[in-house]
Amino acid sequence: MAGPHVWGELPEGQLTGAVVFHVPDTDGPLPDAVRSATGRTLAVVQEWLAEERFAET
Repeated sequence: MAGPHVWGELPEGQLTGAVVFHVPDTDGPLPDAVRSATGRTLAVVQEWLAEERFAET
């Protein structure tokens, strides 16, 4: 499972209604790469949803 995502500089104040997250490439067999990308994406979405200031995005 991927570790926590480290955000760059996120804007302060009002945010847009859309988020773009680049899923990094992974090496290895396709099933492992898909599992890794899915796990990382889920972790980022969960982290985003846990932040109160992002409730309206």
